[in-house]
Amino acid sequence: MTSEVIALVAEQSHAGCMNTITSTPHPTIPEKVTLLRTTLLLDAAITGVNGLAYLILPAQLATVFGTPALFLMAAGGFLFCCAIVFLLIGRASRIPSWGVWFAILVNTAWAVASIVFVLTSDWLTQIGQLWGVLQALVVFGFGIAQLLGWRRSQS
Repeated sequence: MTSEVIALVAEQSHAGCMNTITSTPHPTIPEKVTLLRTTLLLDAAITGVNGLAYLILPAQLATVFGTPALFLMAAGGFLFCCAIVFLLIGRASRIPSWGVWFAILVNTAWAVASIVFVLTSDWLTQIGQLWGVLQALVVFGFGIAQLLGWRRSQS
């Protein structure tokens, strides 16, 4: 997923350049959609990596964060599925509004749930508390960036 984001950024930086192989212009993403597509793809990459980490290393992360390993595995499965959906939405030739709103809703709900979890869980380690707050900030930031990108794409 990360290589796709890098390829997208590289493609954008060469927008309007001629392709040396085919001598045709590179396909470009309309300027209005760039922020939206980029945030969806970055969100997919980061969410996917996070989900895989929870799925692959639940026992180790449970020790570090103070959460039950089963909880991390369930969260990892959910995050990985969300990452796939975000990737599909971000790669669509025409990004559907429902998909953007799905991503915004999931990100906002995850951010709120993370803060509530940190505030109500007395078993989290300090690292677990810090991770929960940092995760909430990043995820909420994705939601805001996606909202801004969607608004820009609608103007």
